[in-house]
Amino acid sequence: MTTTPVSSSIDEIITSIGLVLSNDYSKDKYFIVLEGIEDIHFFNRFFEINNLINTESGKDAVIKICKYFFEENRCFGIVDRDYVVCTYLNNKIFAYDFSCLEMMLLSNEEVRNSIKSELLFTDKSEFDEYLLMILKNLHFLSLLRRFNEENGRGINFEGLKFSNLITQTSKILDPYILVDELKKINQREILSNDETQKLILDSKKENDLHYYLAITRGHDFINLFRQFISIDKSISKKEEHYQTILRTSYRESDFTKTDLYDYLNAYFTINLNKSLKSEIQKHASR
Repeated sequence: MTTTPVSSSIDEIITSIGLVLSNDYSKDKYFIVLEGIEDIHFFNRFFEINNLINTESGKDAVIKICKYFFEENRCFGIVDRDYVVCTYLNNKIFAYDFSCLEMMLLSNEEVRNSIKSELLFTDKSEFDEYLLMILKNLHFLSLLRRFNEENGRGINFEGLKFSNLITQTSKILDPYILVDELKKINQREILSNDETQKLILDSKKENDLHYYLAITRGHDFINLFRQFISIDKSISKKEEHYQTILRTSYRESDFTKTDLYDYLNAYFTINLNKSLKSEIQKHASR
């Protein structure tokens, strides 16, 4: 079965998984259901591509598929943590450390060093402050995304262009400009004045790196990072370029230190009667 069902519906994916598992008399086959292609690229470094399912439809699709196979241990999922406590389907679905894949990768010092070298930053502390500045700029947007999810406001963020939100001189993501842009996209008011003011006040509170990694959406970070690097370094690269740096700088030894690895390791041992370490080593040897 294909791991990248470009036009497959969720029902078609479920049917394909069911056919494979029902014909696997040795009970050796398993599937890890993922949100999108970046997740596939990352986990293909550790698992066989035929064990990975790309829903191309995000978290809701992963949850639906895993819910359908609730009684089948050989089908489980991994999703972005985002802004909710991850209690999906009682240990059937796991979440990345921090908010998402990109933030889990960015939390690693070696990954940050690779980006620093790529962009010709000479001082580590200077680069760390640069990253923190971008994360702080995104704080209002991150809080707004969380507010939207927690309160079911149905705000559409698709089509938001970061190039419209900052200027060459200020390099500040203005909350009011952001809200105006989202009003245009949604063609309606999205926040009351009191709600906007509260989010602005909350966004100005100082926090540490781990806090920002836990609340920031990966694609938001990369897109604003691209805008700032274009201004400061005159380097223009596509989002995929920075996604690749994040992935390729991350080592197997880094993955084994994550909470996600520990949860998966326990799942493999208890439910699949397999060693996660052996599965990864088997893939690496091919």
